[in-house]
Amino acid sequence: VVTRASSILGQEVTRCLAAEGFTLVARDDDSENLRRMCDELHSAGLEVIPFPGGIYEEGVSDDLIRSASQRFKRIDVYIDLLESLHLGGSKEGISAWDSSVANCLGKASPILREVADVMKAQGGGKIILVVNISEEENGNSYLLRTIERITEAFIEGLAFELFPNGVTVNGILAGVSGRGDRGPTISFSGGHGKHCQVGHVGNVEDTAKLIRFISVSEIESLTGELISLCLNRV
Repeated sequence: VVTRASSILGQEVTRCLAAEGFTLVARDDDSENLRRMCDELHSAGLEVIPFPGGIYEEGVSDDLIRSASQRFKRIDVYIDLLESLHLGGSKEGISAWDSSVANCLGKASPILREVADVMKAQGGGKIILVVNISEEENGNSYLLRTIERITEAFIEGLAFELFPNGVTVNGILAGVSGRGDRGPTISFSGGHGKHCQVGHVGNVEDTAKLIRFISVSEIESLTGELISLCLNRV
């Protein structure tokens, strides 16, 4: 299951996983773009089922998880592309930033519980949360640390709770560079005068590939991790 599937990142993730052999239920409140994307993938021989509607609308999330689990008898991977964070930069204080991040994660909690119940009953599964960082937040180390700290605590808590049931929970902090755009890079000089890039703002391809890696990985201990593709966290 992929939420916000018709966004730029959502489309890349959906294509990536469909090509990997997953059957996908794609969710987005932009029904027109969602169906267009699914039709394109169907034409390429990939199976993606559209499920229009707002992900956090009352009753809708229950229908999504119930329909997916009844139709396919299980949900192997749930990918929630959370709404982009805009914390107001330096105009707001740390307590306001904390509240905004916690509110964003709190919106996801009810449907995560639904997913967790299905995965516990089937004996395992993978939950991947992706937090999109706006350009302003990505350039502010204090804001980024706030987002990182609260998101990491949320993921670690959920991962610790679900690990005995074979359910893994991991997160990604994603930068906002567009498709194909490498963004600013950080480099250092190695031996023999060589230069090595050690970081850049993760673009959509990077993020989709990382989601694909986590989705197909058989490493059971890969859980409770928050992986950053943001400029200030290399």
